Amino acid sequence: MAARLAVNVPIAVALVFLILLQLGIIQTFRVSSINMSPTLALDDHVLVRAYGREPARGDVVVYRSPFDYDHLQLGRIVALEGDHVELGKEGLHLDGRPVATPPSCNAPACGPKESSLDGPKESLLDGQKESPLDGPKESLLDGQKESPLDGRKQSLLAAETVGDHTFFTRRADGLGALLFPRTMVPNGHVFVLSDNRVDERDSRIYGAIPHGAIVGVLSFVYYAFDETGIRWDRMSRPLS
Repeated sequence: MAARLAVNVPIAVALVFLILLQLGIIQTFRVSSINMSPTLALDDHVLVRAYGREPARGDVVVYRSPFDYDHLQLGRIVALEGDHVELGKEGLHLDGRPVATPPSCNAPACGPKESSLDGPKESLLDGQKESPLDGPKESLLDGQKESPLDGRKQSLLAAETVGDHTFFTRRADGLGALLFPRTMVPNGHVFVLSDNRVDERDSRIYGAIPHGAIVGVLSFVYYAFDETGIRWDRMSRPLS
């Protein structure tokens, strides 16, 4: 009897999952661009929740492109109706306040506290070992060489906190064309940005997105792979 139950439980879960998919309560989505890097990678498969509470600040959502209703886009809600949002050289500001998280923060996305004297440490993004004395190293995002001993270097990544979410973004502060002045989000709309701020397929082009264009909120990565095979380290990874 116990063996029969053990077999039936995964079958029942699969059936419920299929029913929810058929009803549109949950949906699946494959990431096909780098606009949400480093939060999401190419060929991540994510579960999308199309029910429950209204999307909130900091949620990663799937929405319909204002230019093509059948084309689905990914973005993070950084502001709601009535909010004032701005992306300047100092980073993202919401209602006049910066959302950047200090390096010493205790949020999960900031990683464990480390000392520069601790020797080899874990990279925040990919788990590779790196030593502060190893000399020039590969940039986390684009492979450019940078020296840990060069006081003039600037990190390509910034930690931000919006709503209940703390996450990493790729900075756009050195590219004036990607920035925008203080803007108020109109009623019935949300303002979405890519975590990869160099990729401006977001409200910088489309303007604020109407609530009705939002398909659902991303929950977690349920399958991921790349040229090396299945990315087990990303499986069941909740989205910040």
